[in-house]
Amino acid sequence: MPPNITVTDLRMTRRQLLTAIGIGSLAVAAVACGSESSTTTDEALPTGASGDIGTGGRARLAFAGSGATESLDPLGAPSAVDYARRISIFDPLFAFHDATPEPRLATGVTYEGDDLVIALREGVTFHDGSTLTSADVVFTFSRFAGPANVYPSDLLMYFDFAKARADGPLTVRVPVRGRRIGWPEAALASDSLQIVKAGTTTFTTTSTIGTGPYALSKFAPGEQTVLKRFDEYWAGPANVDELVLLSLPEPGARVNAVKTKVVDYAADVPFATAMQATSTSGIQVRTSPDNLRGSYCFAINMSRDLGKQEAFRKALRLGIDRQALVDTIMLGHGEPGNDLVGAGAKYYLDASVPKRDTDRARTLLEEAGAIGKQFRIRCFNYEVGLVDSAKLFASQLRDLGLDATVNEVTMTEAFDMKSLAADDASAFPIGAFNLPTCYGLSQSFPPLAFHDKEFGQALDRALHETTDGGRRTAWEAAQQIAADRGNWIVWGRADTLAIAADNFGGIVERESPKYPWLGKVGFVH
Repeated sequence: MPPNITVTDLRMTRRQLLTAIGIGSLAVAAVACGSESSTTTDEALPTGASGDIGTGGRARLAFAGSGATESLDPLGAPSAVDYARRISIFDPLFAFHDATPEPRLATGVTYEGDDLVIALREGVTFHDGSTLTSADVVFTFSRFAGPANVYPSDLLMYFDFAKARADGPLTVRVPVRGRRIGWPEAALASDSLQIVKAGTTTFTTTSTIGTGPYALSKFAPGEQTVLKRFDEYWAGPANVDELVLLSLPEPGARVNAVKTKVVDYAADVPFATAMQATSTSGIQVRTSPDNLRGSYCFAINMSRDLGKQEAFRKALRLGIDRQALVDTIMLGHGEPGNDLVGAGAKYYLDASVPKRDTDRARTLLEEAGAIGKQFRIRCFNYEVGLVDSAKLFASQLRDLGLDATVNEVTMTEAFDMKSLAADDASAFPIGAFNLPTCYGLSQSFPPLAFHDKEFGQALDRALHETTDGGRRTAWEAAQQIAADRGNWIVWGRADTLAIAADNFGGIVERESPKYPWLGKVGFVH
């Protein structure tokens, strides 16, 4: 059991940590400059704690945050600590488990006429003691379709959420736009569809009320969130009495927080930094299961002159040195990618990895008139390795004859559509999400989308097939087109490493281990 530290203690300890950040930063910088040998390992890492988890105590976890822009609104900021907080306070209608959408607040969906009909779970209680009804889901849908949702969503192409209506206390009807999609449960498993209480217009410490395993107690953006166990949780109460989430953007600080026992778990730690903790007694470096490896990508902007050309896109796919990127960025904790997202998801096409051919790549670049042309790669420090991978990719492209540079932007600028459209490519991570989410999400951002008529038709078939066999065939066809001439270079699939006290467990990795569900965390006694 960890030492009993009060909230006030945590604030003081965090100030001490800010001093330690300097140490962590220097360590990371040393690796980047090559003054520290890169550590690789073939030794199998654990994926969790061994033993039965008991009840009680306070669990403290550290995630990357975004400072003052962090938000309690489930449609708000996208940093890792925001995700961890929102899925602890709120529940979705469906959530993925083992690549299959699992009912949460919904119990099922059917089509009736031009409506999608959603049946809600009975007996779900909000943190204020009120009962979940269809009015709450209708209200959530209206927010999702309105100005509160600042990010594009493919779901709005399939359903008219603004016209959703209650049909009794536990039934919601949503008009369908156009043809019915064939796997609506997967679409409704979107992380953004966390159900909020009807009438919620602001999200403060007192007004943020969900149905999740923890109720909000304290919130300081950029610092910490304190959550209390909600004993009336419909899926059974959490193991720990209290959950504390620290916002620590600097990976070295997250690791140091575990080593000094300020927190019990640090999420998404760089590979080199994680290996520094392997010899610390009582601490484990943990890895994600192979089927939940995240994909690292460069999305070529097809609205730019170079990106429009199939020959240019193929040149980059042939010219990139995937193995060098895997070796340098992932330090052995990954494998080269095949330009397809969604590895591990149902209907994923296990296509071969393109073989590097720099001579052919240069020939194609000459055919595209690209030699000597400027090519700017956008990146931001959102997840481990994104910025460094962009720098290495730019170096490889300069060797092929392009005038490639890197444009590193802030988290605030990262998803601005206008500036996103001004760059030729973007470094992008994507978890092992289901295929409708992977491809739907990418298609809803024009600078990232694959603008190809045949692919669009194939994707449409995949989304609307109603049988399992039909969906598999249609998804394989769509992915084959993307592998042949798409605009996403998925250069690697990487483990997600975390540092944890060896008696801390219960982490549930639904789709991405970077944003685990914390409803069952606790300590092995």
